[in-house]
Amino acid sequence: MGYESQFLEARKGYHQKIQTFQPSKTLMAIIDEDKPKQLAHKLDETKSKPFRQMDEALNVFDAYRLAYIKKITNQIAHESQAAKIKPTINFLMAKMEKLIDDYQKECEKKRKDELAEAKKKQEAEKAEKAKEQAAEDKAEAQELKGDLAKISAAFQRRGEAYHMFVLNVEKECQKVNKAIGMGHDRLHSAADLLGKMEKSGKVAEVRIMTEKASAKATMETLRRLLKSEQKIFAALKPREKDAKLTPKEVADDLHLKLPDTARKDLENIAKQHGNILENAGIMAENLALQLKSDTRKLAEAEKLLAQINAFSADKAAAKTV
Repeated sequence: MGYESQFLEARKGYHQKIQTFQPSKTLMAIIDEDKPKQLAHKLDETKSKPFRQMDEALNVFDAYRLAYIKKITNQIAHESQAAKIKPTINFLMAKMEKLIDDYQKECEKKRKDELAEAKKKQEAEKAEKAKEQAAEDKAEAQELKGDLAKISAAFQRRGEAYHMFVLNVEKECQKVNKAIGMGHDRLHSAADLLGKMEKSGKVAEVRIMTEKASAKATMETLRRLLKSEQKIFAALKPREKDAKLTPKEVADDLHLKLPDTARKDLENIAKQHGNILENAGIMAENLALQLKSDTRKLAEAEKLLAQINAFSADKAAAKTV
């Protein structure tokens, strides 16, 4: 059974468990939202893909699962038969955890298969290199070996330097990302709180003004943080050439004249140490995605601020009349 089918079956079973307790339309709408179904479908789509894609899909589903269960739990607290409905959430939680466990096993198998394949490929490359080295003239081989060692060391050193540079950028961006996330959550909490107060009609104007002032300060901080993150990320632009560094460019910089037969050796150097640049490239791509995500969060935060600014004690009082 596919993961989407597993989820739909679990949700159907949960429907049956709570129907006798007269759940509200609001609760049923939360339970029946389409997002978890889409993410479960994504698990089906990625289960034959590379491990990294599978792991990413799993992380997204797991993160949303927690938010989904939390939304349901929060709404249950407002139900007329909350005490009876509350224990039923364990059924849905167990089913979704089982789904995640099953997919995690598939991820682990894929990871091991990819590691075994990478190791097999590396061993094959080493054997091929040894075969080529043995066919060369001893004197030329020694000279070439020395030149290649210089190129390899310089390529690795420059690759590691760029990798460290990107790593430092990543650390700074992650600090900002965490702060943006916290600020975004604060605005969410404030909007939720005022929404509940306005609904109940039990709110003082001074409390609203306090929340608005706090939200405004938080929003100003978020704007500064995003600009800071954009500035930090922009530091990668001048170093884009380093991300595409090749052993041939290193050889040219060292003024080393290599025979045409050394082309394979340069490729091997790229394969041997290229993972450093590849990892740096992946980090840079992830930082770009993170920046886009934080930009979206800021846009959401602006909407939350507008929502918060729209609250008033008069409106709350009017709703209770």
